[in-house]
Amino acid sequence: MAGEFRHKQRYLPDTNILLTRFLGESGIAAISDFMAMQHLGHSHNLVRRVKIVRGEIKFRMACAPKFDYGRTGHTIEKKPREIIFVPENNIFPPCACAAAFL
Repeated sequence: MAGEFRHKQRYLPDTNILLTRFLGESGIAAISDFMAMQHLGHSHNLVRRVKIVRGEIKFRMACAPKFDYGRTGHTIEKKPREIIFVPENNIFPPCACAAAFL
Protein backbone atom coordinates (compact mmCIF):
# COMPACT_ATOMS: atom_id res chain seq x y z
CA MET A 1 0.00 0.00 0.00
CA ALA A 2 1.27 3.43 -0.84
CA GLY A 3 0.91 6.35 1.56
CA GLU A 4 0.66 6.72 5.32
CA PHE A 5 -1.78 4.39 7.06
CA ARG A 6 -2.66 3.62 10.64
CA HIS A 7 -3.77 0.08 11.29
CA LYS A 8 -5.83 -1.70 13.92
CA GLN A 9 -6.22 -5.44 14.46
CA ARG A 10 -8.81 -7.48 16.30
CA TYR A 11 -10.43 -10.88 16.21
CA LEU A 12 -14.10 -10.87 15.31
CA PRO A 13 -16.12 -11.95 18.37
CA ASP A 14 -16.39 -15.71 18.90
CA THR A 15 -14.31 -16.51 15.79
CA ASN A 16 -10.73 -17.09 14.70
CA ILE A 17 -11.06 -14.41 12.01
CA LEU A 18 -8.39 -11.73 12.27
CA LEU A 19 -9.54 -8.35 10.95
CA THR A 20 -6.93 -5.72 10.12
CA ARG A 21 -8.17 -2.25 9.18
CA PHE A 22 -5.99 0.31 7.44
CA LEU A 23 -7.02 3.95 7.79
CA GLY A 24 -5.44 6.69 5.67
CA GLU A 25 -6.15 9.89 3.80
CA SER A 26 -6.81 8.00 0.56
CA GLY A 27 -9.30 5.60 2.13
CA ILE A 28 -10.03 2.68 4.44
CA ALA A 29 -9.27 -0.97 3.73
CA ALA A 30 -9.98 -4.17 5.64
CA ILE A 31 -8.07 -7.45 5.45
CA SER A 32 -9.65 -10.61 6.89
CA ASP A 33 -7.48 -13.67 7.55
CA PHE A 34 -8.89 -17.07 8.49
CA MET A 35 -8.21 -20.77 8.09
CA ALA A 36 -10.80 -22.55 5.96
CA MET A 37 -11.00 -26.21 6.98
CA GLN A 38 -12.53 -29.14 5.16
CA HIS A 39 -15.04 -31.08 7.18
CA LEU A 40 -13.44 -34.31 8.48
CA GLY A 41 -10.32 -33.66 6.39
CA HIS A 42 -6.85 -32.45 7.24
CA SER A 43 -6.43 -29.98 4.39
CA HIS A 44 -6.31 -26.41 5.65
CA ASN A 45 -6.37 -23.32 3.49
CA LEU A 46 -5.39 -19.85 4.63
CA VAL A 47 -7.80 -17.32 3.16
CA ARG A 48 -7.02 -13.62 2.96
CA ARG A 49 -9.79 -11.29 1.82
CA VAL A 50 -8.96 -7.69 0.97
CA LYS A 51 -11.79 -5.19 0.87
CA ILE A 52 -11.70 -1.48 0.11
CA VAL A 53 -14.23 0.08 2.48
CA ARG A 54 -13.89 3.67 1.26
CA GLY A 55 -11.75 5.56 -1.23
CA GLU A 56 -9.14 4.11 -3.57
CA ILE A 57 -6.22 2.03 -2.29
CA LYS A 58 -3.80 -0.08 -4.31
CA PHE A 59 -2.41 -3.32 -2.89
CA ARG A 60 0.43 -5.55 -4.01
CA MET A 61 0.24 -9.22 -3.06
CA ALA A 62 3.32 -11.32 -2.41
CA CYS A 63 2.99 -15.07 -1.99
CA ALA A 64 6.15 -16.95 -0.97
CA PRO A 65 5.39 -20.33 0.60
CA LYS A 66 8.16 -22.13 2.47
CA PHE A 67 7.86 -25.91 2.35
CA ASP A 68 9.40 -27.84 5.25
CA TYR A 69 10.39 -24.59 7.02
CA GLY A 70 12.31 -23.43 3.95
CA ARG A 71 14.38 -26.61 3.54
CA THR A 72 12.55 -27.79 0.41
CA GLY A 73 12.57 -25.86 -2.85
CA HIS A 74 9.69 -25.69 -5.29
CA THR A 75 8.76 -25.11 -8.92
CA ILE A 76 6.04 -22.78 -10.13
CA GLU A 77 3.15 -23.55 -12.48
CA LYS A 78 1.34 -20.48 -13.83
CA LYS A 79 -2.35 -20.89 -14.61
CA PRO A 80 -5.11 -18.38 -15.30
CA ARG A 81 -5.81 -16.43 -12.07
CA GLU A 82 -3.59 -18.64 -9.89
CA ILE A 83 -0.02 -19.73 -9.35
CA ILE A 84 0.71 -23.23 -8.05
CA PHE A 85 3.83 -23.91 -6.00
CA VAL A 86 4.91 -27.55 -6.31
CA PRO A 87 7.46 -28.79 -3.74
CA GLU A 88 10.54 -30.59 -5.07
CA ASN A 89 9.75 -33.69 -3.01
CA ASN A 90 6.45 -35.55 -2.79
CA ILE A 91 6.14 -35.23 0.98
CA PHE A 92 4.13 -32.00 0.89
CA PRO A 93 1.07 -31.17 -1.23
CA PRO A 94 1.20 -28.31 -3.75
CA CYS A 95 0.15 -24.84 -2.60
CA ALA A 96 -1.79 -22.33 -4.70
CA CYS A 97 -2.05 -18.57 -4.55
CA ALA A 98 -5.20 -17.46 -6.29
CA ALA A 99 -6.78 -14.08 -6.82
CA ALA A 100 -10.52 -13.60 -7.10
CA PHE A 101 -11.89 -10.20 -7.96
CA LEU A 102 -15.49 -9.52 -7.02
